[in-house]
Amino acid sequence: MSENDFHIAVDSPNIMVPSGQIVIFTPRYNKNHLWVAELVQRNGEWVHRDWIRRGDWDGGENDHTDPPDPDADHRHVMSRRNPGDATYFQNSGRAFCRFHGYDPDESAHIIDNGAPDIHNEGDHREQNPMMDDVLDIMDSLPSSPPIRVFAFICHGFNHGVQFGFSKRPNRTQKTNRLMDLIAEKSAHDLIMPIYGCSTAEGPNGGEGNFADYLRDNLINRGITHIQIDGHTIAGRAIECPYVRRFTGQGNAGQGGEWIIEPQGQNVPADDRALWLKWKELLLERHYNLKYRFPFMSSDAIRAEVRSHLD
Repeated sequence: MSENDFHIAVDSPNIMVPSGQIVIFTPRYNKNHLWVAELVQRNGEWVHRDWIRRGDWDGGENDHTDPPDPDADHRHVMSRRNPGDATYFQNSGRAFCRFHGYDPDESAHIIDNGAPDIHNEGDHREQNPMMDDVLDIMDSLPSSPPIRVFAFICHGFNHGVQFGFSKRPNRTQKTNRLMDLIAEKSAHDLIMPIYGCSTAEGPNGGEGNFADYLRDNLINRGITHIQIDGHTIAGRAIECPYVRRFTGQGNAGQGGEWIIEPQGQNVPADDRALWLKWKELLLERHYNLKYRFPFMSSDAIRAEVRSHLD
């Protein structure tokens, strides 16, 4: 992509997104819903077997664990989901849209997420409906103007995102359909930030994990100048500094590169100072770098961060 496509400037408080669509997907946790989990005994310990049904919050059910019966081979746990993550993701998606001059009600799509324990991927029975909801929205979007920005703001894993899209074999059919729709309706220089955990983790630049998997497959579908930013650890999605960038200029199969490489104690003071300032600026509530950096080159990002060291 060129500066004619995106206004890139290290001294500007704003980056103007070009004409086109922004598409963001965030989760909706159904507040005041409980889930009943079945536990079974294995080697003398209770382990999770399955989520059985939604609990009836209004009917008086509440968080609890059935009294353990030493003679029983199973018991049930009632679990109430935490709606806080959804509020954070949704507010971040709406702020991202507003910052770049887009209507959040049109560009930030909230997907009903029924998974009770998202860090264990939730209830497999609700993964397919979540994927179907995303695919239905993508299918309904016009092809013109093209999508210029596609973002997930949600929980993530090294193999996929919480809506169910994944490089795992049992998820690839609908993941392939999503990538087909992205390629069909996007510009050739698509920017795709994944504001979520762990999609770019792993050795060799995150080679083979989800962000890399998307980059390689979208290149093969004709998005020749794609840029995907993904995180390598679990952390706050918007402010996490552990970001690798996967680009499409002939780089398929080569992993990603750090935007600013994490620096430990035993490194030159200047390098460590740059890393610490990058972390600080992303966390700064009234500073907007967290919304701008996907539209900036890595060199421009480093130059802006370095300017704050002077």
